[in-house]
Amino acid sequence: MGLSAASTAIVNLFGAPSESPSSEQREQTHSGLADDPKATLRRRVKEEARSLFRLVGQQGETARSIREQIYIPPHIARDLFAFIEREPEHAKWVLGAMEFRNRVLREFDVLTSSAEHAARVAAAEGEAARRAAAEIPVLPLLHDLIVSVSA
Repeated sequence: MGLSAASTAIVNLFGAPSESPSSEQREQTHSGLADDPKATLRRRVKEEARSLFRLVGQQGETARSIREQIYIPPHIARDLFAFIEREPEHAKWVLGAMEFRNRVLREFDVLTSSAEHAARVAAAEGEAARRAAAEIPVLPLLHDLIVSVSA
């Protein structure tokens, strides 16, 4: 028995990343000569990842918290693939959105793991930890409660 449409899509979606473009392809893309959909997709993925990375350090956002918003949890992916099985005419759009998010996530991970941004990522983590610590209520020690009650 062959693979279902969803299983085939999973294999294709989560398979090995495609080869990086050749220097000639990169040069065409940077010079504006290439107007192909793949170049446009790569550009949109990079723009999306950079715009999300700019949020690191703002209002308690960390690389981890933003990553969690990009990431598609397995239970959601299973639901989406079940939907594709029931409604195969929507597969192209659902799989395209999932692939886009996965590509943005990979590009975001590249940004957050680069040495160039290490200080910013660490500062955001530190600030988030300070904010979390400030939100934890300070409770009196049990000893202090017993002394004040018995006095």
